[in-house]
Amino acid sequence: MINNFKNFDSILQKQLATKLALTVFGVIVDVLIVVCRCSWQLIVPGLTFTIVCLLSSLILYRKCAKGDIVRLSGNCCSIERTGLRRRIKAIYVQCEDKVLRIAAQVPGVRNLSVGDKLTIYLPLEEPVYDHDGCLVIFHFIAIGKEW
Repeated sequence: MINNFKNFDSILQKQLATKLALTVFGVIVDVLIVVCRCSWQLIVPGLTFTIVCLLSSLILYRKCAKGDIVRLSGNCCSIERTGLRRRIKAIYVQCEDKVLRIAAQVPGVRNLSVGDKLTIYLPLEEPVYDHDGCLVIFHFIAIGKEW
């Protein structure tokens, strides 16, 4: 299991490590609530959070281990930003002969600018839509900026 983890790309390793760290945090919070002898109603949200994080990390690990992830590389050719706070609303990536529009907020990618080389990880079963000559994607696993 650890050997498989070492074979994953660094971006996917970071995603898995973050999700497992959140799972450990949830377990620690649940243990602290039990030790402090608080009401059992306080344990339910923490336990739910822990289970969701654990299942999410297991699903991601399984997809990575089976190879059910598509890796796309390309150059960022345009960035759409929101009006007020200037957050990233959509990214346009030139992949070979097609333009890929990622229509989602992109957490984790800092200082993104036009011309940066990006790597996008998608689930194998992710639907891709064609709109105005662009391929549109609404969900992704991770996006990494290559230096």
